[in-house]
Amino acid sequence: MAALFAVHPLHVESVAWVAERKDLLSTLFWMLTTLVPVIGLVQVGNQAMADRYTYVPLIGLFIIIAWGIPDLLARWRYPRIALPITAALALVACAITARAQVRYWANSTALRTHALEVTSENDLAHNNLGVALAANGKENEAIAHYSEAMRINPQFASPYTNLGAALARQGKVDEAITQYRKALRLKSGVPEAHTDLGAALASKGRLEEAIIQYTEAIRLRPEFVEAHANLGLALASQGRTDQAISQYNDALRLKPDFAEVHNNLGFALASQGKTKEAIEHYTAAVRIKPDFALAHMNLAVILDSQQKVDEAIHEFREVLRMTPGNEMARRALDQLMEQRKQAPPAAQ
Repeated sequence: MAALFAVHPLHVESVAWVAERKDLLSTLFWMLTTLVPVIGLVQVGNQAMADRYTYVPLIGLFIIIAWGIPDLLARWRYPRIALPITAALALVACAITARAQVRYWANSTALRTHALEVTSENDLAHNNLGVALAANGKENEAIAHYSEAMRINPQFASPYTNLGAALARQGKVDEAITQYRKALRLKSGVPEAHTDLGAALASKGRLEEAIIQYTEAIRLRPEFVEAHANLGLALASQGRTDQAISQYNDALRLKPDFAEVHNNLGFALASQGKTKEAIEHYTAAVRIKPDFALAHMNLAVILDSQQKVDEAIHEFREVLRMTPGNEMARRALDQLMEQRKQAPPAAQ
């Protein structure tokens, strides 16, 4: 019976070897110590768990493996065989687990779907999956996840904002406005929510209310480009052209390659008779965004008004190339072509 309780000499030797290796014990202590802040006793941020929480602690484990296994195997009878076999098995295990993990990181939808599979009542994951689905045009599925996030945590503002954006894209502007207002009641001081609400109000013709929202967004974030651009458009729609131009210039100062703002600024300048400056901004818009049909159209019209026939013809042709059904551009081009035919030949 005594033999049944005997300890194998190799086991005793291994324990003694570990006890002697203070460097390995130090790395084990490192791993356990750095794990303490991220094991959930105190949550930092919105995530209770995340892969990145293991990055620093695993340094200790990797040191133990890299230093400890070769030394331990050196005491075995066949170290030259055991070491490469162990290394090969470790690599195979890593490859298998990495392959499984990579599938979860294939795209945002896969990652966030996996988060929901391994957790429950996860409002953040539902919200984030909704964002990923909306980016792929799956608005109805996105709305379902935003609604679920709101059910789980009615005080979480982001799903209300995202739901508002999804509803606005579906043309349900009144419902979108309701959601944006709920988001701002839950979490005031979010520039994006103010700007989104302003855009929804502007689309309903409620320009004064929209201007208030855009102005608040700029107060909260003075360098918010989209808020300056949208405020400029709302002011221009009210005939407040000088103020609109000021906002457009602020937007271009922050983002010089904003094609839509160049086009809008060109239109505002043209309305003031500043033709040269308008042409410069229309030209910048089509240079930055060659498929910007509206900017080509505006440039064509103003070139036509300046009797720059060949240049105007070129721009109208560009408009028709992008929008073949544009009857206004078709008629203008036909008139210019007829005008060019009737023009007297240039002097030799």
